[in-house]
Amino acid sequence: PIHAPNLCHMTATFSEALTAEIRAEMARQNIRNPALATLSGINRTEIWRKVNDRRLLDSAEMKQIADGLGISLAELTARAEAALAAKNTPKEGEEQ
Repeated sequence: PIHAPNLCHMTATFSEALTAEIRAEMARQNIRNPALATLSGINRTEIWRKVNDRRLLDSAEMKQIADGLGISLAELTARAEAALAAKNTPKEGEEQ
């Protein structure tokens, strides 16, 4: 059986990595929440909640945001996964 607390923690952690990557891409492109709302078709309040308040994004929202940023959903999620892996990889000399 799947241990639910670990699964929930993993999901929340990926969500955090994903929203961090969205914010990083917004910064790289100098895009603020209102502009991303317009570009993605998601209303401003929801964009703020999803990106800044760290609420879970559904797959349609992830796609809309990636499209709004002009990158593929695959690229966005790959960057988030890479950041998450780097964060969870013990540094030399640290215990696992």
